[in-house]
Amino acid sequence: MQPEHVTVTRRELRAAAARQASHRAPARSGTLTSMTRAVTPLTLDGLRLASRLADVVRSGAAALTQRWAAQVDGAVAPARAALTAPLPAELGGQLRGGLRAVVARPGCVVLLSAAFLAGGITQVSAEQAARDADLARATAAQLEAEREAEVHARRVAGATANRMTEQAVAYAALRRNEALAVAQAAIDTAGAVVVVAAPVVAAEQISPLDAATAQLAQLVAAAPSSSEVIAPPPSLGTQAVAAMHDGDVATPVVSVAPSGATDPASTLVAEQRADDAADRSTAPTRDAAPVPASYVVPGEPLSAVADLPVVVDAPPSAPARPAPVTASATVAALDLDLTAQVVAAAQQVVTLSAQVEATAQANIAAAQAAAAAAAAAEAAARAAELARAERSRKVAVVRASDNGALPAEALCGVDFAPGVQLRCDAAVTLEQLNEAFRAHFGRDLDVVSSYRDYASQVSVKSQKGGLAAAPGTSNHGWGVAVDFDGFGSLGQFDRPTYLWMRANAGAYGWHHPSYMQPGGAGPAEPWHWEYGTTD
Repeated sequence: MQPEHVTVTRRELRAAAARQASHRAPARSGTLTSMTRAVTPLTLDGLRLASRLADVVRSGAAALTQRWAAQVDGAVAPARAALTAPLPAELGGQLRGGLRAVVARPGCVVLLSAAFLAGGITQVSAEQAARDADLARATAAQLEAEREAEVHARRVAGATANRMTEQAVAYAALRRNEALAVAQAAIDTAGAVVVVAAPVVAAEQISPLDAATAQLAQLVAAAPSSSEVIAPPPSLGTQAVAAMHDGDVATPVVSVAPSGATDPASTLVAEQRADDAADRSTAPTRDAAPVPASYVVPGEPLSAVADLPVVVDAPPSAPARPAPVTASATVAALDLDLTAQVVAAAQQVVTLSAQVEATAQANIAAAQAAAAAAAAAEAAARAAELARAERSRKVAVVRASDNGALPAEALCGVDFAPGVQLRCDAAVTLEQLNEAFRAHFGRDLDVVSSYRDYASQVSVKSQKGGLAAAPGTSNHGWGVAVDFDGFGSLGQFDRPTYLWMRANAGAYGWHHPSYMQPGGAGPAEPWHWEYGTTD
């Protein structure tokens, strides 16, 4: 609370002087102690008046008139001069008496108090001005620090957003390059499969693969590669450019420029760019200069970075920077959904290619098997024809020979009975008859006699007498008769083997002679069977 304004008049000053005179003590005491006791009441009154004057000064000193201020200055000036002037040495002894005389004057205490108060006010004012200056400097320094901290925070946030944008673009570019590589491999594979499968696979089985390949080609045409979307900076060397076009992701440094009003940090960023440009201009020349560092002017949230223009930094010597490409346009061109569609279509083409290839391989294998079977059949037919021709030749040789004197090389054996020798056509049909017999009885025919030469027939005739034919007339001597074991004894015609032979042997050209059958002229031998004879 401000003190009230107080106006001091001349009357009040005179009354104060009178009170001081009434309390003044006689100047007979020469001691400083007695003088101090006489001055004390006057000093207290003066201090009260000085307090009122201080209130007036602290309230702005508006109530003091210019004239009163001049009078106070005029009254105080001699005392201030007297107090501040150096005293001569000879006046040192008179200091006590002079001080007593000065203090004893009416109004002196008041004037001294006012002088001291004015000096204090001046000192307080100077100290307050100094404190105000210090506070102003501290405030300015704090504001500058806060501004720098804000600029730094905004730059850090912008750099983070820029880095995340670069990472997103690099990831999308990597996925796109991989998808396009997979798609191209799938298209190449499909083309090779169609070339191989066309001659051996039906067109309706290949048409799904053709349709899927055409759809994949359309997606590839609509999905540009990363090198088509992100142009390499002019400062990149030829090797780095080649690496990017070969599919290696070498993400250029991009800068996100503000889309709104000028930010307070823009000047700082511009100065930093100029410093970096100067450093780069003095740096030694290299074959492949590094990509210049990028600066982000903050001011947009991270979610809005996709809508900010993205440009590739170029060295200061470049004639012009590339046309800005917005990050949203870059992400749209490298759309991950489109990339996923390309990969899915490529996988579909690969699956259909595998199916068509499997069908082609199966058809080729079947065709090869059929060709092999046909070749084998043809070879077998040729072999059979040769065998038939050879048998025919051998049969002719046998027929041209005498009974019981057949050449050994003109006779043929059978696989199921070693030692059997017959005319070749009889041997072949006996093999076939044995297979049927084995299928029914589970065993082979048991042949005990086949071809007999003339000497053998003489021996048999001598042993069996009338049961054997005369030498030179037996069908055994022509190689067309056999005797089986297990068909029953002489005159026995009820054995299952005999009955089965009677029912089935004729289909293979073998029969039991009629004269040996029941009621025939005999002998009744159920075991004797002949090939190609009529009775």
